[in-house]
Amino acid sequence: MPARRFAWWLGGIALLAFGIRLVYALAIAPGEIQPGDPLLYHTLADALAHGHGYNLEQIYQRSHPTASHPPLYPLYLAAFVKFGLTTFSAQRAISCLLGTACVVLLGLLGRRVAGERAGLLARHLGPLGVVVGAEPGDYLSKDAAILLGEVVTVEERGGVTFVGLDIGWNVNCAYFIYGYLQEILPVAAVDAPRTETVTVAGHINEASDVFATDYPMAPVAEGDIVALLNAGGYHQAMSSTHCLRPTGTAIFLDR
Repeated sequence: MPARRFAWWLGGIALLAFGIRLVYALAIAPGEIQPGDPLLYHTLADALAHGHGYNLEQIYQRSHPTASHPPLYPLYLAAFVKFGLTTFSAQRAISCLLGTACVVLLGLLGRRVAGERAGLLARHLGPLGVVVGAEPGDYLSKDAAILLGEVVTVEERGGVTFVGLDIGWNVNCAYFIYGYLQEILPVAAVDAPRTETVTVAGHINEASDVFATDYPMAPVAEGDIVALLNAGGYHQAMSSTHCLRPTGTAIFLDR
């Protein structure tokens, strides 16, 4: 395939990819900035643009230098903050440009390795998951484990039914940090009808120590054991003894 024709094809695919990303980011899944990585990258970009370096002072209300996140992405965002693109939505759109650059890079690498047609096929098929490279923490380990907890209280406050467990975010921080909602099932009746709407809370005296809010759940009582599914990714590695709460015991089964 002539180089000019290949460039036209790759350019068209890249424009389509940018359009899809932009529509998804700004129309299909818009929203306010969320805790976790989005807030950290947003804050770091602002700090860099104003000459404060990699510092999370805006979050911690005191100087807090950090090297916890890859440095180039917030530096990339900071370059646009300098030109007034400071909102979370604007930075999502800017990130779409970066994703589109990856589209072009994938096409060029495919062309270099196996020819023009391979480059275009790589660009077409890559996003469809024909070849998947995945970190084990998210796609393998997460689905391989469950977390068990005991119901220690069921009570209503202010019109909200709270189901309290004997575990907290120190053991399972998926919802606390990432907003990742896990299925929560009573072990004795996993297929029971979900007739209650509850907030499932942990045993740490912090308002954010919850596992789910407005969650449809089968009725449970004190002493029942519940299972939080998809609990294998990162949780043991990220657990702590925050507030002197113990970590969970891991049991490995070989089938």
